[in-house]
Amino acid sequence: MPTVSIIMATHNQADLIEKSVKSVLNQTFKDYELIVINDGSTDNTGMIFQEKVKSEKIRYYYQENKGTANARNKGLRLAAGQYVVFLDSDDLLYPDYLERQVETIRGTKSDLVACDFNLLYSDGTRKKVTINTTEEDQFYQAIIQNQSPPVATMMKKNVVTEAGFFDESLPSAEDYDLFLRIFARGAVLARTRETLCDYTIHPLGKSAHLENMIKDKTKIVNKLSRMLIEKPDLLRKEQLKALMDKNLISFHQCLALNIDTASAMPDAVHFMENQYSKRRGLASFLVKYLGYPRYNRLSFIKNSLSCKGYGKMRLDQELSWRKK
Repeated sequence: MPTVSIIMATHNQADLIEKSVKSVLNQTFKDYELIVINDGSTDNTGMIFQEKVKSEKIRYYYQENKGTANARNKGLRLAAGQYVVFLDSDDLLYPDYLERQVETIRGTKSDLVACDFNLLYSDGTRKKVTINTTEEDQFYQAIIQNQSPPVATMMKKNVVTEAGFFDESLPSAEDYDLFLRIFARGAVLARTRETLCDYTIHPLGKSAHLENMIKDKTKIVNKLSRMLIEKPDLLRKEQLKALMDKNLISFHQCLALNIDTASAMPDAVHFMENQYSKRRGLASFLVKYLGYPRYNRLSFIKNSLSCKGYGKMRLDQELSWRKK
């Protein structure tokens, strides 16, 4: 069996995938497999694997379009390696990526390892990103930083499967959600202090994509707030509580106020944080601001507010009184 399984989910990126696959085939560390899940591409992706990038190390599968999370989960179930890497079809591995990452994860006996990486922009320019991590508070760091993309991270396969795979209900941010669940289980992250890959950045459009991203992140924060309620030991540090306050305000209130563009989010967060600091309370303010016809939009915020010091009974009483 191979030591590492590289899982590539792809959809209509035939113009980029050949270069990405060749970056895998050029690795100095040879004990790996590349599992490619073609998630319903309608371009010539299949032809590329038939004619241009043939290798016994490649296992190629086609499926109807079911989304990135589903394709990654399929690849994970097929993986035979002890370690896994999730590689997007527009990202690039440097030749010694596998060699150095395997060396680090084995040497540190950690659950996952992250390397430094370059942000690769559409104009070809690169910007280096350095991973900052300490042995303590890694769950906290995972929430606050969210800075290690899948391509820069190698994980033990069982760490991913035991955390519950990728959430297939999330069209975006599924990797962030997975990492939070992994660290909530006490996984240990080590760092390879070298730049070993390129993570490709694409411009975001001001359309439904941004709105869906906000909704997905809101769902993740909801899941995280429930996790923290169920596991109060994760809340033992005041800095984590403060961070959760900020994150909940950022995602929940931006969505509640129908803010669907990234440029508007900072202003909304600043506005809501100023209101939240006042004694009248966030729940009371939102009821007044949103108006009673839109009052039911607060229901998805209730669980999150309980993390902020509102007892559930107290919050229910306040909201019940405001409805009258």
